[in-house]
Formats: sequence, structure tokens, C-alpha cells
Amino acid sequence: MVNEYPQRLDHVVWKVIEGRGILLNLEDGAYFEVGPVGLSIWEKCDGKRRAESIVDLITREFRTDSQRVQRDLEAFVAELKRRKLLRLSPLPVAIPTRLKNRRAR
Repeated sequence: MVNEYPQRLDHVVWKVIEGRGILLNLEDGAYFEVGPVGLSIWEKCDGKRRAESIVDLITREFRTDSQRVQRDLEAFVAELKRRKLLRLSPLPVAIPTRLKNRRAR
């Protein structure tokens, strides 16, 4: 999992309330509440960072043990996948580029 790219799914909306995150699955109406660490992980699951990078960022942000963060991240991501809030991809999300409108000469 550390080499995969966690990505929030498009049918999930979320809001921060008093330092906690409320994630709402628009497909089934279920919501999931996360604490400060879970919220920080969720915010970083943009499909552009590998899970390994997220472990490093969370380890530094919360000044804790990287092995513990990795175990917790794996469990958290598994729960988010089970709830159909997130997916893992072997490749990063493609960043759309704007097509330039060029005039023929």
C-alpha cells in the first residue's frame, strides 16, 4: 500500500467542524466523522501523493513514530475504502493541462 496513491472519491463531500472532519458519501447518504489526525490524512489523500509520503508528512506533523503512523494509515485507508470514500491507485492522478488555442499561420 505504501507505493499506492490514495484518492478521495468524487461522490464524497466533506467539511471541517471544530477541528474534526465530517465526510458524507452522496451515493448512500452515510457519513463518517474523523478526528484531527484522520482529517489531516484525509486532506492529503489527493491522489498526487503516495501513501509513503503521507506517512512521512503525518509523522512530522504529529511528531510520532513512523511505524505507528504506517499501521494506522493502512487501517484508516482500509476503512475508508470499505465505506467507499476513497480508492487506491498504482499511479498518481493525472493533472489536467489546458489546451492552448493556437491560430494557424
